[in-house]
Amino acid sequence: MLSFCTNIYPVETWDETLAQLRNSLPDLRRELELMRSPLLASPIGIGLRVSAQAAQELSNSPKRIHAFRQWLDDEYAMVQTINGFPYGSFHETRVKERVFQPDWTTGERFEYTRLLINLLATLSPQQSTSLSISTLPGSHQYFHANEERMLARLDALCGIMDHVAQETGKIITLGLEPEPMGYFDDTVSSVHFFQAFLNRSRRPDFVRRHIGITYDTCHFAVMGESPDWTMSFWEQNDLPIFKIQFSNALELRVATPADIDTLIPFIEPVYFHQTCVSFPQTQRPALLFADLPDAIDWGRQHPSLLPHSIWRVHFHIPLYTQPEPPLANTNPWNVRIIDYLSRTPSFRPILEVETYTWNVLPPGIRDDEVTRQIARELNSIATQLPEYCLIP
Repeated sequence: MLSFCTNIYPVETWDETLAQLRNSLPDLRRELELMRSPLLASPIGIGLRVSAQAAQELSNSPKRIHAFRQWLDDEYAMVQTINGFPYGSFHETRVKERVFQPDWTTGERFEYTRLLINLLATLSPQQSTSLSISTLPGSHQYFHANEERMLARLDALCGIMDHVAQETGKIITLGLEPEPMGYFDDTVSSVHFFQAFLNRSRRPDFVRRHIGITYDTCHFAVMGESPDWTMSFWEQNDLPIFKIQFSNALELRVATPADIDTLIPFIEPVYFHQTCVSFPQTQRPALLFADLPDAIDWGRQHPSLLPHSIWRVHFHIPLYTQPEPPLANTNPWNVRIIDYLSRTPSFRPILEVETYTWNVLPPGIRDDEVTRQIARELNSIATQLPEYCLIP
């Protein structure tokens, strides 16, 4: 099933979340109708983002849960996945490294995710065969997290997901989402983390059933890793992929040192925009910077190294957007993933479009109203993968 992630909306409480959905979903359906989208053949997929505050408010109120389930039925919509990466405020304030807090060494992250598991089991239809929650890749490299503590929390969570499966018949999975400069952030380090987890787990069979990966095309474009190679390597190492998020990163192929100035409009104070600078015409190793200003400062100090370098920036831009040259998008990663899915019908992860940066996009990139943007992104994937427009 294909969903859109509601982390695009600047809401934190449950009442704000529900009000936003009530206001936007009818408009989204109208946009899809104008496009004659194949998505209308099934319920609209909502990739629900609920903050820790909203999750607590909803969990404490059976009345609210019942009302939301009724609203989903009335609107012909479905929740098959929850975004459990951002814990607290995710808009209109400094997020940056805070999106990794609390990390998986803490009881707060464990308790928040436990609430999400129970909510997803309650909100999803009984016939759902694929349910997943995305979460951070353990921690951030800056935090020097204790791996043993992270693995112990995740191991305990596997027991909770197994209990939910026995009680409800619903298999809920947790997809850890590699992100540049996360505790693990690329193809190989993801495998190493999961192998360490399996080796130390008290119940590795639970881990294999319930813990895997959320693959974000933007993140792996930044890291410059081929989708075909990543998918193949993970398959060889039995690393399951439960959800794929489609989005574009920002790309710059530098001809002259002045070209890096085209990235300046993308500097903003809310999100981390990790930046990878590669040098395909030399043997120089790629450089990974924690944020875009750091990369630009480095570039200004080393102008002789800039020609022919490729910069990829973790700044989610809409799937259909073509920035003005010399800027570009990383849509080839989306195209290759779509091709891989088409060639591998037995592989059916949850799919999601996720461009949460709407409120910080420069005016030249933000060229449409937000609901129409979501509809265009959904339809662009749906028309290429019509089999995902049906309930699994």
